[in-house]
Amino acid sequence: MINKEIQQAVSSGVFTLDEIAALFRISDDTLVDHLKNRKPFDPVYLDYLALAAQQRADLFGGVKRRIHKEKPNLNMVEKSEFFGRVHERIQKSDTNTVRFLVFIDIDNMKIINKDSGHIGGDRAISEMAKRFANACRGDDLVCRFGGDEFIALLSGKDEVSISEMEAEFDKRLNKRKYDGLEMRASVGVAKGIIQPETWMADLCALIDEADRRMMESKEAAKIG
Repeated sequence: MINKEIQQAVSSGVFTLDEIAALFRISDDTLVDHLKNRKPFDPVYLDYLALAAQQRADLFGGVKRRIHKEKPNLNMVEKSEFFGRVHERIQKSDTNTVRFLVFIDIDNMKIINKDSGHIGGDRAISEMAKRFANACRGDDLVCRFGGDEFIALLSGKDEVSISEMEAEFDKRLNKRKYDGLEMRASVGVAKGIIQPETWMADLCALIDEADRRMMESKEAAKIG
């Protein structure tokens, strides 16, 4: 029970372990050691985590409301809602519909959090959420998958290649600075068909492949 709050924050996608370590002003290794060996944290740390989580939720809620005004048909959801929404959509759609799974991860979040604090980090996440939503179409399903990770499920045309889709999102996400920062996100895309009978396995395979391609892009650019 000692680390329940931290485990919940990570499993729900509110924060990554890196972000929690930055919030607590401790190293990643120290945080992992506490979790692994069930060492107690100062209750003040956990209160601070709860406050930061609420601030992030409020900020992301505001982003969703603004995006909804601009794109009322766009489905922007939390991770806890995403899989259920996908299941509903797959059951109602053509079984031969080609799907694209777009996975993005904000680059250099450790540096942003270190230089600007978690509030500055939250604002950067908010800005990238708006960019990602604006890069998607009105009927796409967009999800904040982790602390600084987002995914989107798109219906597409078979003749559109994965590399073309990655290049398009890269152009739309990374074309301008934010508060003077060269804020960017690495992009990975997977393409396939999700069948009603195997929708969960098919969806997870697309997420894993898009995540793999995103990490390859990040590593090729040597970005943290």
